[in-house]
Amino acid sequence: MSVQEVDDQGNIWFLASKDSDKYRNIKLNKQVQLYFSDPSSMKYLSLFGNAEIVDDQNRIDKYWNKFVEGWFEKGRTDPNIILFKIKPEHAHYWDTKHHKLISYAITLIKSVGGDLEDQGREGQIHI
Repeated sequence: MSVQEVDDQGNIWFLASKDSDKYRNIKLNKQVQLYFSDPSSMKYLSLFGNAEIVDDQNRIDKYWNKFVEGWFEKGRTDPNIILFKIKPEHAHYWDTKHHKLISYAITLIKSVGGDLEDQGREGQIHI
């Protein structure tokens, strides 16, 4: 899945299918975790919030493009297309200053009681 929009209120929108496991899971439990990463720069974000299932053809039309078309062969009026609106509540972010191999070695050293200088940033955000 890819983010379609982050609206002015900070909600994150996705297109999805009613046939998907994600749809069935959200019907049972609205709490979700989204994970975003940029491995090339070693930046990561784990976001927690609540999902709402939305059926809005105008918004589906707004997000429709060639990439999305590949997932929904019946077109933009496919009755299985649904929207997920995620309202973030809190997030955890982190990045590192070093290459993956060095970061792994630092983590290993710290896990056995070693002490190293600051190797990056991490923190919590409450929304």
